[in-house]
Amino acid sequence: MKSSGKGLLAWLFVVMLVIGFNPFGVAQAASISGTVTDNIITTPIAGVPVYLFDGTSGWFANAYDVTDAAGGYSISTSINIGPLPAGEYVAQAYGAGVGKCSNGTDVCGYVYQYSDNIIVTESEVKTGVDFSLELGGAIKGTVLGDCAVGSSMGINGLGVYTYTDSHVWVDATYTDADGNFQQGGLKGGKQYKIEIIAYGTNYSDRSYDGTFLVTAGQLIDVGPICLESGGTISGTVTDSSNNGIPEVSVTAYNESGRYVRNNYTLSDGRYTIKGLPLDKAYWVEANARGSSYVSEYYPDSVMLTTAGRDVTGIDFVLEQGCSVSGRVIDEGGAGINNITVEAYHAYSYAWTNNALTLVDDPLTTALESGLFTIQGLPNDGRVYRIEADTYDTNYVGEFYQDVYAFENATVVNCGDALPDIRLAKG
Repeated sequence: MKSSGKGLLAWLFVVMLVIGFNPFGVAQAASISGTVTDNIITTPIAGVPVYLFDGTSGWFANAYDVTDAAGGYSISTSINIGPLPAGEYVAQAYGAGVGKCSNGTDVCGYVYQYSDNIIVTESEVKTGVDFSLELGGAIKGTVLGDCAVGSSMGINGLGVYTYTDSHVWVDATYTDADGNFQQGGLKGGKQYKIEIIAYGTNYSDRSYDGTFLVTAGQLIDVGPICLESGGTISGTVTDSSNNGIPEVSVTAYNESGRYVRNNYTLSDGRYTIKGLPLDKAYWVEANARGSSYVSEYYPDSVMLTTAGRDVTGIDFVLEQGCSVSGRVIDEGGAGINNITVEAYHAYSYAWTNNALTLVDDPLTTALESGLFTIQGLPNDGRVYRIEADTYDTNYVGEFYQDVYAFENATVVNCGDALPDIRLAKG
């Protein structure tokens, strides 16, 4: 019997696809896939988000999938990028929102799990990145405002952060419209504590009193948690001509120098920092980093009391600073984007300000790539030492010029335009 030429071609086409040869010459997207199962009963778990992170920097890679009824997932695209590029990744199966408690009704969630590092080449189909998740325990509660004065209203949109008893961050969730929250996927047999972050409201943050022991398969109700209204600090931030400066971060620190709250100035320079605990003193800073203005602290500490809970008139007049500029390049002379360049006081090692070399962007030209300008440096005769900080990159950081120790770095003056800072790969 004579074979059909068309049938033979079709058969060859299928074989080429199976072995990974693309007859059209168009690169196929790389992909990472696997299954998620329960570690005890080994059944597939549906509805578990699986996220990809960059295996070097740890940043979210804008790629994820949600397991289907068979517990399977497959990730082949990156949000805003398109086909999944080659690279090194780590996958996370985050099952805190699925998995019933022992009572069969409440959700206790699975403890999240990370994969080993996954190296994917261009167009590679990486299978077998599987997860076996452990059922965890959960906590729930309600966050109320001003319980002492009888309002007891639930507060919406507050961050609820869970930590181990040694204050290692574990996970976070948010309160709903009635102030309720529930955090699942906590590993059983461990002690936890929670903190309520009320940023953007006039309530003060609060840490839960004590710790609680979580049991796998059990939901703990920690009951109502009451927040108290805090005080406010307000004022204006202007330039020497009394023009308001917008988008300045004004920050309140406690007497130990620890961050408490901040807010940003409006278009006319006005600001209000809310939710500050009462009967405490604060140092206030107008942080203009990233602009041409010099940041400054208010000269006196600001005391908030029950009787004087709203302090006004904490005003700042910021001076124009000077700048140091230059370019960061690789050994071949090409500019390197996304490198943080730091300025330190030359003799005290006090950090002063920084800037980022131009961000990778289709509009960035080859000549612009790697350029930086550190603005807002005090123009009072200080001199500086400049460092290219290469954290989360594969370049070796150094001080200008070509030295690795602060004390050996070249001293530069405000207003200097530096020769190129040349970095080698590590």
